[in-house]
Amino acid sequence: MIELTDDQKTYELVKAYQERLMDGLTEAVQGEYVAQALDTLAKELVRLKEEQKIAAIVTLAERKRREKECEESGRRQAEEILRAREDSLFREVMDTHQGTVDSYL
Repeated sequence: MIELTDDQKTYELVKAYQERLMDGLTEAVQGEYVAQALDTLAKELVRLKEEQKIAAIVTLAERKRREKECEESGRRQAEEILRAREDSLFREVMDTHQGTVDSYL
């Protein structure tokens, strides 16, 4: 077995310390990079979920708007039909009145 001198032991200790230090720095840099990547992905996931919620709300609002437009269109059509009937009745009454006036004159 070969005995190491004090200088060699010191050199080996320094070399091992440097390796541990470099490993620690490398792991710290990798950890920071992974943390940033995960943070970015988490924020992107939150943004995507919010975007999906907004899209669902917009779709629901558009559907309700179309339903209200259909209901309003139906009411308008019914009002127009009623108005046409009333106008027709008014014209008939006016024709009758005019005929009565003409017969008196």
